[in-house]
Amino acid sequence: MHDFDMISHLLRSNPFHISSLLTVSDFLGHSGDAQGAANLIERALYAFERSFHPTFKVNSRNILSFNYYENRQFYLILFRHLKYQSQKGCWRTCFEFSKYIFSLNVEEDPYCMSLLMDFYALKSAQYSSLLEIFKVHEKEFSLLPNWKYSVALATYLSGNTRESEVLLSEAILYYPRIVIALNDSHGLNLGLESLIQQIPLESRIGLKIVESIYIERFLTEWKNPDLSKWIKRGLELVITNPMLESEISKSQQCKDDNYSGIPLDIYRHLFVCGIPIKFSSLELKIADAKLPRELASKDIRSHDPFPPEKGVPSVFDGDSFNGTVDRITRIAQSVLSSFFQ
Repeated sequence: MHDFDMISHLLRSNPFHISSLLTVSDFLGHSGDAQGAANLIERALYAFERSFHPTFKVNSRNILSFNYYENRQFYLILFRHLKYQSQKGCWRTCFEFSKYIFSLNVEEDPYCMSLLMDFYALKSAQYSSLLEIFKVHEKEFSLLPNWKYSVALATYLSGNTRESEVLLSEAILYYPRIVIALNDSHGLNLGLESLIQQIPLESRIGLKIVESIYIERFLTEWKNPDLSKWIKRGLELVITNPMLESEISKSQQCKDDNYSGIPLDIYRHLFVCGIPIKFSSLELKIADAKLPRELASKDIRSHDPFPPEKGVPSVFDGDSFNGTVDRITRIAQSVLSSFFQ
C-alpha cells in the first residue's frame, strides 16, 4: 500500500519524480479525474524527453532493455499516454504510439503491443499500414488470432474482397471461437452447427485469453450489417474445403507448438489495459484464467506492474542506492586524500 499523502508531498517537492507521477496519475485515474491523470503522464513524458541522451533519437531504431527499472518506467509512461489519447478518440496518434512502443523491443514486446497495434490501425483506417506491418512480422503475427482476423478485415475494407474471404476462412479455421462470439453477440445467424461439429474448440488457457482479449476489444468493430454476408462467405469456404480435415490437423499442431502456459507479458498487458482482473481472489475474469501463486503472492505496483524475473532494480532502491552512495563517497575521499598529500 502506498501512503498517498506522503507521495503527493514528495511530488510537490519534486515535480518530476517519475514513480510519484505514475502513482498519483494512477490514483487520479481511478478517482475519475482523467484529465488530471493525463496531465501528470504528460509531465513525466516531458521529464524523460528533457533527459534523453544526445544520441537517443526518437525517430530512429532504439532498443530499450525491459530489464532495467528506469526503462520500464518509460515504457509505462508511453503506454499510459497512449491510453489517455484513446479515451479522446485520437486513433491515429494511438496507432503511431503503439508502433513506437513496439519498436523499442520487437523481440520481447513486453507490453504485448502486437495485441493492440492492429486495433488502432483499424480504428484510424490505416489499412495499408496494418498490412505492411503484418508482412514484416508475418512469421510471429500469423500465430496471433487478432492479426488473423484483422488482416482479413483490413484486406476486405481495402477493396480486395476475394483475397479477404480466403484470409477470413483461414482465421475461422484456426480460431473458430472468435466467429462464434461474433455470431452470438451480433445475432448474425451464421449457422455454425456444422463448423462446431467439425472444428474442436481450444481448451488452452493461453490461447483462450488472447482470443478473449480480441473479442473484448474488437466486438464493436464487427458490428456492421455489411460484414455479415462477407463472414458467411468466409464460413462457406471453410466448410466446403475439401482439405478441411488436414487443415484442421495442421492448425492444431501449430497451436500445440506455440501455445503453452501464459506469459508474464500477457498479465502485464491485461493489467495496464484495465481489462477486468480480480487479483485479490486470484481469479482472472477473462477466459477464467488464474494468476500463478508466485505472482498472486507479490505486491502489484502500479508504477511497475509485473516486472521481469531478471529485472534490474533501480539504482535508487534500498541497498542499490546505498551502495552507489558508498562508492561515490569512497571515490571522493580518495580524490581528496590524493589532492592533499
